[in-house]
Amino acid sequence: MLASKGSIPNPKLVLFLKTGICGGFTTFSTFALESATLMKSGHPKVAFLYMLLSILVGVGAIFITESESLFENTHPQ
Repeated sequence: MLASKGSIPNPKLVLFLKTGICGGFTTFSTFALESATLMKSGHPKVAFLYMLLSILVGVGAIFITESESLFENTHPQ
């Protein structure tokens, strides 16, 4: 609310609040809602697979990205 009203003078802090904090909450709430909806609709196996793959792919993407950046830093050009 403060960020949208212009009460926070630091634009980097506003960006962090709007995309970092709010973006994180909305992403997690979507994940939680989709998981709960699948469970309630009688698809617990699909819900479990969705949750497992979402976590593994998300964390795996970070590891792949980090390993590529580490690889690039170890070989000077």
